[in-house]
This record gives sequence, C-alpha cells and structure tokens, in this order.
Amino acid sequence: MIASLYTTIGPASWLILGVCLIAVEVLIPGLYFLWFGLAALAVGIAALLVAIGWPLQIVAFLAVSCVSVLIGRLAARRGANRAGKGA
Repeated sequence: MIASLYTTIGPASWLILGVCLIAVEVLIPGLYFLWFGLAALAVGIAALLVAIGWPLQIVAFLAVSCVSVLIGRLAARRGANRAGKGA
C-alpha cells in the first residue's frame, strides 16, 4: 500500500496538497501553512512542466518549503520593524 502511494505521487497530488494547505491557512490564520502550500503548488507546477520522479519531487518540496519559510520570516520581521518605527 505505501509502495503504491510513492509511485502515484504526481503533479495532481502536489496541487491538491497545496490547495488544502492554503485552505487550512484560511481557516487557521498564522502564516504557517501558507508557505508549505505555496511550496506544494510550486512542486506541482514544476512536475507538470518537467517529468521528475517522486524522490526529486520530495526533495524539491523540502527545499522550496525551507526557502519559502525563510523568506516569509524575513518579510514578517521587516514588517514588524517598520510597524515599530511608525512608518
């Protein structure tokens, strides 16, 4: 069962996961699930454009997730600094 799950991971799975994570973010605000949802959507679109296997898709998801979380944290920190200065 689990082996068949790995072989069926494809672009549609990533797109559905991305939409679900973004929907969870709407229900539970906090900008936590948004970055993972965007990463899943990015991997889904990349998998649609380029035929890549599931191991590379998972690595790409992890990499894009890390980058998007870091960018999100930097943006939030800059926003907090600007709000603190009154600008």
